[in-house]
Amino acid sequence: MWVEAALERGDRVVATARDVRALDDLVARYGAAVLPLPLDVTDRDAAIDSMARAHDFLGSLDVVVNNAGFLRRRPFADHTPDMVREIIGVHLLGSYFVSQAAFAVMERQRYGRFVFTSSPGGT
Repeated sequence: MWVEAALERGDRVVATARDVRALDDLVARYGAAVLPLPLDVTDRDAAIDSMARAHDFLGSLDVVVNNAGFLRRRPFADHTPDMVREIIGVHLLGSYFVSQAAFAVMERQRYGRFVFTSSPGGT
């Protein structure tokens, strides 16, 4: 897990999840080194707010890891158009919205890096 690797290295981290309770174990282990934030990556305003809060907590955005994703565990032929829209919303638009919000911060500070991946195994 990217977050745990950074925390083990001694970095401070902002971790996001649709359900912030999923981050309770990280907070219990690493305390004030981690700021848990709820984030629906398909909500552009929420992405902007999260990046602003991350910057406030960290002082800068050095690295943003985009790893939102999920997998529908069903045959491909059984995916409905709504399911496909949801997948595209998270994988494509979610990455775009988070990157766009982070880039605005990184542009002002004149540095920063992005890492793009997807959640291993999905949900």
